[in-house]
Order: sequence, then structure tokens, then C-alpha cells
Amino acid sequence: MTIFTLLTKIYGPFKKNTYRQLSQHLSNTSSDIEVDVKLKGLTDRGWVQIEVSGEDAPFFSRYLEKQFGKTHEKFEDLNVNSIIRGRIINSGDFGFGLFVDVGITSPKMIDCFIPLYVLRKQLLANKSIPLREVINKFCLHDFLPLEIKIVEKKTKLFNVRAQLSDRQVTNYVRWLETDLNRVIVLGAPYSQVLKALKNAKVSSHSVKVQSLGLLEHVIICMQGTDGPGIVSLIGKFLPRVPLHIFNRNG
Repeated sequence: MTIFTLLTKIYGPFKKNTYRQLSQHLSNTSSDIEVDVKLKGLTDRGWVQIEVSGEDAPFFSRYLEKQFGKTHEKFEDLNVNSIIRGRIINSGDFGFGLFVDVGITSPKMIDCFIPLYVLRKQLLANKSIPLREVINKFCLHDFLPLEIKIVEKKTKLFNVRAQLSDRQVTNYVRWLETDLNRVIVLGAPYSQVLKALKNAKVSSHSVKVQSLGLLEHVIICMQGTDGPGIVSLIGKFLPRVPLHIFNRNG
């Protein structure tokens, strides 16, 4: 039997439905092989924990890791220069940088830290901009998935310093170079985002939806469609779901 934590969080107003749907998805995808899969629950921070047993457990565990990813639970397993993924946590609570939860719980709960000066260097050509403005401009809000690079690990202090990965920076640069608004959805399943767009009568020719995670998506506004307009249309169909606008001129 193997118990591990998927690199995905369940939270927000669709928490119960998402949990149930994920459980059903795991049951369906494992029905033809010799494996028993159970959702063990959520950690205090919303990470999904899975229990896998049976003859095909190693195979199915690799499948889950490929589809969802796996958290880094032990501090000792983190390596300098490694590229890992996590979720932003406590965004804006501290003015000197950004914290990323990658799932570390041993020997204690530890987050990776990206200093403000690093964000400025990577995203803003060293412009002296307050953290709150950086957060709002790049939609660096709680639960947003980020890919980061570990640059320093202080074992005695249980301290981890990181920066955005090259791929993550390239993605933001591409967004800045494209004259298209984007709406970042944090806390709704893909099906609910599509349903909200349909209920709001937003044409599929006007927007495209790209998933960043199980509950995190980007609505790409095509030419002639603006982010604020989309938010005003779909907001009532996604109550209590944070919607953030990425605008290169914002």
C-alpha cells in the first residue's frame, strides 16, 4: 500500500463536488486493472491524499503522478537547481516576497520563498514596484500554480529560496507580448467555467479556456473581447470564485 499526496488542491465553493468527481474519476480509470484506489482526504492546506494498493499499484501511481504531479513532502528531498511546481500561498501577507507551497511537511511545514527583488528582476526589468502591484499585474494570487527553481537551501534554518523557472517567466513574457486580456479563475472546475460562459451567452469565438490545474484556468479573451467585460458577465454564475484580470497594460 502506498499513500502519497497529489500536486493538486481542492478548495472553494465547488470543493465537495470536485472531491466527489475526482473520486469517481479515479474509480473509472482504475476499473480495468488490479488496483484499489481511495481518496484519503485533504491536508490542512487542501492537498489531495491518495491511497493505492494492489498488483498494479506501481503502474497506477506513476499514472497519477504523470497526470496530477506529486508534492515534495520531505525537506531533505529538495535539491538546489531542481525545477518543481507548487501553489502560491498567503499572497500579499508579506511585503518582501512571495511564498509557494510545494507540499513540504517533514520535518515541518516549509514554503519556498521568492524575494521581491527576484520577481522584479525576472518580470519587470528591475523596476522598483511594490509587491502588491506585482501581484495584481501578474495575478500572483493564492492557489495559482507556479513552476519554480530552487536556488538556495539552508538546512539548519529549514529555509528554501527560489525563483520562477525559465518556462514560467517565458509564459508571462508571452502573455505580455500578446495584446489579449486574460481572466484567471481560481477555484472552479473546468466544466463550471464552460457552463458559466454558456449561461452568460459568451461566444466560443470570443474566448478560449486553458486549464492550469484541476480548479485553476485561464480564460483567453480574443480580439475585441475585454477581461472586465467577461468578469461582469460570468461573475454571477461563479459566486465566491476569485476572478482576476491579466492585462499587459494593467
